[in-house]
Amino acid sequence: MPEAARPDKGVQDVAGQAEDAARIPGGPYRTKIVTATSELARNIHMYAAAGDIEIHIASAPRAGMRVSASDRGPGIPDLDGVMGGRARSKRGMGLGLRGVKAMADDFTIDSAPGRGTSVSALFCCPEGAPAAS
Repeated sequence: MPEAARPDKGVQDVAGQAEDAARIPGGPYRTKIVTATSELARNIHMYAAAGDIEIHIASAPRAGMRVSASDRGPGIPDLDGVMGGRARSKRGMGLGLRGVKAMADDFTIDSAPGRGTSVSALFCCPEGAPAAS
């Protein structure tokens, strides 16, 4: 399939941008950011069709990277069930948002039917590592 016609190309672009943003030495730190960003982009692509992902340098309380994703999709009707592992979509394995939460040092999610979903995940730098610039 030509690259321009691939439906997951946008997800790959976001993952590449996340990797560029996380130029701090340390494979596991970078891998967490890229994996989480890819998963959030995939969720937007599969469930909302459009949304935004932003990656920011965080300086307090610890240096790191904050990944924020938002969409105006259908929202998650049973957010507690999804985050607790008791409910999952028919399209996925039910591990995406829970996986992002497990990897992040700080995680917040807000979602309601008809209102969309917003996620914020903070990934703190390994102790002693400089902040990304």
